[in-house]
Amino acid sequence: MTQFSYKDPLEREIYLLKKNDQLSEIVVSLFKESYKIEKDSFKIGVLGDLHGHITKGLEKMQKWEKFSNQKLDAIVQIGDLGVFNEHTALDKTTLELSEKDPDELGFKDYYLQSNKADHFFGNKGVLKNTPFYFCLGNHDDPEVMEYTNQPCFYKNIKFMPNGELIKLIKKKKSINIGALGHNHASNNINKLSREKLDILLTHQPPKSLINPRGDRKTGDFINNFSPTYTFFGHIHTGVFDITFPYSNLFGLAELSNDENKSKGSSGILYISPEKKSQFIYLPDLI
Repeated sequence: MTQFSYKDPLEREIYLLKKNDQLSEIVVSLFKESYKIEKDSFKIGVLGDLHGHITKGLEKMQKWEKFSNQKLDAIVQIGDLGVFNEHTALDKTTLELSEKDPDELGFKDYYLQSNKADHFFGNKGVLKNTPFYFCLGNHDDPEVMEYTNQPCFYKNIKFMPNGELIKLIKKKKSINIGALGHNHASNNINKLSREKLDILLTHQPPKSLINPRGDRKTGDFINNFSPTYTFFGHIHTGVFDITFPYSNLFGLAELSNDENKSKGSSGILYISPEKKSQFIYLPDLI
């Protein structure tokens, strides 16, 4: 048995235990029971705002698979993927940032076929059997996704419109993933209220006393229907302050080429067939 430990952005001590070179247990602080990873558990990668840094996010997922010696069943992302096409009028912020960091426009490698994207989602790609689901952010062009949930060359990358529900199935067990991205309306919320959600993807955080500028509709939905896990981004800094008081509500930082700002921009969620679960932020080495 080997052990790796680190402190996450919520100041929790995380202990990862490996047996026969495979991740077998997770302990979140010494005061909680060990979470034992079952063979048929759902393994879901979670990514924060990417703003075009898709390759960097996928590299983190690939490194986690190698570290844990386990394949992911899906990857989810909370908007601001950086979706555009040749007709998109890029916003001022994206244009300014792309002058310093060309990866802000990294979606072009996935919109059209490229060797960089083939490494992950091509016929021999390391994630070729892994679906990648994302919701709408305020720095995505909604018109690119207006007529299809596949906004680019690679069928793995699938857009979840506001109110969309996806049932992920594994050996006759299933989990429900729902999306309430940027600028969603009340009727979108109603669509998701019919089934229990295991995972809710939102772009904005819910409005609360701690974050009065959050989204009221998202907050109302979480309070009324209690999804098991909610993941959000959008505000980049301060996501961990909003996360702390709540149960199973996790903000993710923006992933960029600045490693110091990217801490807490990716994570992994385990859900057992009996719906026992554990989410952790990935350590800096991933």
